[in-house]
Amino acid sequence: MIREPAELQIDDDGRVSLPLGLLAEAGLDAAGRILAFSDGDGRIVLQR
Repeated sequence: MIREPAELQIDDDGRVSLPLGLLAEAGLDAAGRILAFSDGDGRIVLQR
């Protein structure tokens, strides 16, 4: 199941907080580590 996208705010330090429900659906927890990379044209990919 794919949920509706959540609109998130980027803070002054460039940080984004992800909703806990979104993390749980992805099999992640708040203390986990992920890879982040740009996929071009305004897209950022997060990967376990």
